[in-house]
Amino acid sequence: MERYSTREYLFRGVSRVEYALVPRIGRVDNHRYPDFMTYETELMTLFKRSAVPYIGKLPSNEWEIAAIAQHHGLPTRLLDWTRNPIVAAFFAIRTPHDTDAAIYALHTGQEGLDRVQDHELEPYIYEPDLDHIVLIFEPNHIIPRKVVQNGCFTVHGNPRLALNEHPNILIDRIIVESHFREELKRILDMYGVNNATLFPGLDGLCDYLDWYTREPVY
Repeated sequence: MERYSTREYLFRGVSRVEYALVPRIGRVDNHRYPDFMTYETELMTLFKRSAVPYIGKLPSNEWEIAAIAQHHGLPTRLLDWTRNPIVAAFFAIRTPHDTDAAIYALHTGQEGLDRVQDHELEPYIYEPDLDHIVLIFEPNHIIPRKVVQNGCFTVHGNPRLALNEHPNILIDRIIVESHFREELKRILDMYGVNNATLFPGLDGLCDYLDWYTREPVY
């Protein structure tokens, strides 16, 4: 991982090597609307109408609203990343699987990537000539867990196009072989990277203690 030690990379860990880098909303096929644009617009409209009792006043910025929705599990065109490769490694092996995992490394300085603040676009892009645009979005510190995880997002003009298959974006992939998953999880724990530290609160603590007190399986 030391070859990616500059601050110019974003990282994402996936628990199965075959998983494509597609935002969650791009994987939804059974919505009840006539087209994808109507579905996404209605989904965010309903969220903004219904979320206020739970989070108080919504941000005035549509990007921040989308980040909150993404954080709480709503399908959006945002894809989660971190600037910390060790955090990405943990997410790659967090859940037990008998298959290889992967860590993706995305260089932020390459042509074809830009930042949200450099654009006046809304999060929802439908123009055909913007179909292949990919933006980097770093939200304000409104989501405490994102701060701990050093998190940010990519925003996809075409949420159905996998980033690792994008014609204009270069991305590296590091394989974590299946036999090394549990050992890597214990190595990361020695560095203080685990469920308790990345998910502050009782849920994260209990997940960590449940794992910590079990016999390792290699």
